[in-house]
Amino acid sequence: MVVVVDAVALGRALFLVIEVLATGVPVVIALNMSDEAARDGIAIDTARLETLTGAEVVRTVATRGDGIGALAAAIGRAAAMAPSEAPFLDRPEALNVDIAELDAAILEERVLDRSVAARAWATWLLRTVAVSDSHSRLVPHHRHEAHVHVELVMAVKQ
Repeated sequence: MVVVVDAVALGRALFLVIEVLATGVPVVIALNMSDEAARDGIAIDTARLETLTGAEVVRTVATRGDGIGALAAAIGRAAAMAPSEAPFLDRPEALNVDIAELDAAILEERVLDRSVAARAWATWLLRTVAVSDSHSRLVPHHRHEAHVHVELVMAVKQ
């Protein structure tokens, strides 16, 4: 999966990156508008970002086509990889059970026909919202993800 992020506003984009990484699918991060980031004096340690996320990071400038060849090569490498059995974020066992049950339901109902896609969608759905005890409202559940986000932002800034 490719996550295109704005290099100028990487901090905001990392919330999405974390959610996608949590699905376990191989990820490539396209660090777009890297020319504008450099112009604005924003230095991003791509090697550190790769180390922290396990995703390949490619600098791109979409308006000029810069980095597109490298991005295509990275997509090919990611497509050849198997999904990770070890999630990017530690999950409570109850969440793992819920993901497995929703994954099975998605496949059984033929909403999706590929197990990797079904697991990714089930993981995303269950990590994005949690049902409150009263089942009367949906509430976001991002405490741990927010902590990881702050660590990532601080680690990749030079």
